[in-house]
Amino acid sequence: MKAQLSAKMPGIVFMLLVASLLFVTLTAPLGALSRVQASAGLPDMLKPPSIGIATTTSLSASPTTLNTTNTTILTTIVTFPDGTPVGAHGQVIFYDGTTKIGSADLNSAGQAVVTYDPGFQTAIHPIKAVYSGFQDKADNITYGSTSPAVTVLVNNCSTCG
Repeated sequence: MKAQLSAKMPGIVFMLLVASLLFVTLTAPLGALSRVQASAGLPDMLKPPSIGIATTTSLSASPTTLNTTNTTILTTIVTFPDGTPVGAHGQVIFYDGTTKIGSADLNSAGQAVVTYDPGFQTAIHPIKAVYSGFQDKADNITYGSTSPAVTVLVNNCSTCG
């Protein structure tokens, strides 16, 4: 039996080689198609993963020093790596440390703005903005991103202007 199998090995290896070459030859044209075209009609579990685009979220606060009777305006801009705004695609959630303080949808310029009233919480407030990312109907993905923290200082001065 071993001798028979050994005699057939070169033929089996040759057939596997031919089958592999045939597979590559037949599927190579799919590389010219977009991912969506090549996977059209396939069940979701067989579709290739979507390739996403990175984003950068920047945040500013104005003013960054205030008293307990004032508010600050938080403005975030979400951009692609080349600096182009992502547009009105997705939402930004604003946090004071780990506490959610507000959210806003991005506008056409890739901006989201909220007014934050820290109340009588005198302290140093590390504010950050978290962009949720976005996936459109064609499975194009924009990855979410988080801004570096911006420090807002609230002084205990309830009689200040």
